Amino acid sequence: MQQVLFTKEHGFCVLNNFKEPWKDVVLRALVVGEGFDPERVRSMALERWDGQRIPVITAERLSGHPASGGFDQIQIAQRLHACFPEAVVLIGTRDPDETKKSAYKQLVREGYLGKDLTSLDATDWKIPQAREGYFQHVQLVRQYQALFGPEQVVELPYIQLHREPQRWVQAMESAIGKPLDIALGNKHRRRINKSLSERSIRVERVMNYFRKTPLNPFPLVRLPRFIARAIAETAVFFGA
Repeated sequence: MQQVLFTKEHGFCVLNNFKEPWKDVVLRALVVGEGFDPERVRSMALERWDGQRIPVITAERLSGHPASGGFDQIQIAQRLHACFPEAVVLIGTRDPDETKKSAYKQLVREGYLGKDLTSLDATDWKIPQAREGYFQHVQLVRQYQALFGPEQVVELPYIQLHREPQRWVQAMESAIGKPLDIALGNKHRRRINKSLSERSIRVERVMNYFRKTPLNPFPLVRLPRFIARAIAETAVFFGA
């Protein structure tokens, strides 16, 4: 959405670093709580606004993270409301099963070692894990509606973007209360993050044992990528 929808050409001004969001001080305050103070965060965000285009803060992490089961969803929502109570909240939703498949591939690319997103009760008791409730977006939508009010929360189904992209624009116009000069067509349907094949994901998962990643900071042993890939390809051949 950041690279296709929320562009200057469409009349939006993105207030955060969406390419490396973990480095953005505004997002870190909202997500992690670093130096969080509603007035301070609002001031920092508005300093980046050009005063003309529609200001936007956008990051997938604002809805939680699949690796931790979205345990901080409510807290993030509360921080957003404390800083921007008048904001219109756009929530992109997707079929739970499709979301789970997509999330698994994303996590493997970030270093996840598991063969699925199953969490153990004993582990989940101590450390946030992937959980089924995270993929049920209706709960997240209700949380935001309770905070901001139903009229300020817009659910944007992913399947609608794929089939009738202009419906997204119409929903946004209705919530914002002004027309948008946006015409989404086939040229906007390009994939920003291409999905890997099932076999490629299996290879990536095995390679994660031999490289330092965000979700695996302590690998068994760090190996050059070509050696790690050779081991992974062999392991997958034998059924890993």
